[in-house]
Amino acid sequence: MEKELNIEELEKNILSLKRINFQSFAIHHLANFSNFFHNLGSYSFELEKQFGERIDIRTMAPQSFVMINSLIYEYMHPESKFHLDVIQLQLPINDYLNDSLLPASYNKKCTYKSMAITFNLPIETIRRHCKLWFASNIMLKIKERGIYINLDLLMNSNLFKQTHIQIAQSMVESWKLLISNVNDLDFIKNKIYFNPRSIASTEKISKEKYIKIIVNLNFFWYRALMHLKMSPLSFLELCVLSASLYFKNSKITLYPYKKDIDYYKNEILLPTNINSISNVTLIPRETTRRTVHKLIKKGILTKKKNLIFINTSVLDGSIKIPKKFKEAVIKDAMVVLKTFNEALT
Repeated sequence: MEKELNIEELEKNILSLKRINFQSFAIHHLANFSNFFHNLGSYSFELEKQFGERIDIRTMAPQSFVMINSLIYEYMHPESKFHLDVIQLQLPINDYLNDSLLPASYNKKCTYKSMAITFNLPIETIRRHCKLWFASNIMLKIKERGIYINLDLLMNSNLFKQTHIQIAQSMVESWKLLISNVNDLDFIKNKIYFNPRSIASTEKISKEKYIKIIVNLNFFWYRALMHLKMSPLSFLELCVLSASLYFKNSKITLYPYKKDIDYYKNEILLPTNINSISNVTLIPRETTRRTVHKLIKKGILTKKKNLIFINTSVLDGSIKIPKKFKEAVIKDAMVVLKTFNEALT
């Protein structure tokens, strides 16, 4: 077994997963949705202290978009202040440049309109979510280049450090578990090695590597909302569905032993209730109740007495995932995972 992460082989392995394996893989990643996207403000309350309110991926996405766009701009303009810093970070710039929606890729200004088109949201919604970032001097604006990120803060401060570390560590642990499960499958020929050091031991990580992690967390958030806009469910519905996936054994992410698995009879999943969902997501109970009933009407959830179950149609793979969508999501994930691995090994 190679003592380094083979990203190409891992991507090939995930795309080769049989339907039932990929279904359980997708369900486990959906179960992490709230932690990665909705509960950003709850990590050590750093963002809440800064902004005086909770924020989630809908607020993070414009800032993430602007951050990646700003780094492309600095990379492409040798006269810019942070050009050499960006080169030294050894970011996956070519992957960023492949994103045709980022204005710096084709030498255009970054505007509210460019973000609104990207996320398929009204300009006023984008403007509202950007206000917090401007008020904190994290986003800046000039006539020549439009909206850009304050790279002095990114390069030289520890702003939201605990939040970044906790979320990044959670992502790494999720991938370690998945790779271990993939390696256990009989039909996987080439096993994958992935054993990065803990992000929590920040004294062992250089400033450049820490910034690299921050940048690719933001790439992950930006690209995630790009994919989420294609979902038939609203943001809150995805949060509630995510929190409804309560696994009895969180160390198993793939289930190869049966073709048609009953997740509840086999005690892979346990039912939950409205109070538990509200507590996990930090969504008010009444909002959670209304969202649960919307998901029941859509055939996603089922309620028996006070217990809430995920419908079979979600769990058995009958909801098809388009091949192109699956490939795009996995490709983005590999960009982030490769960068984390480089920073932590």
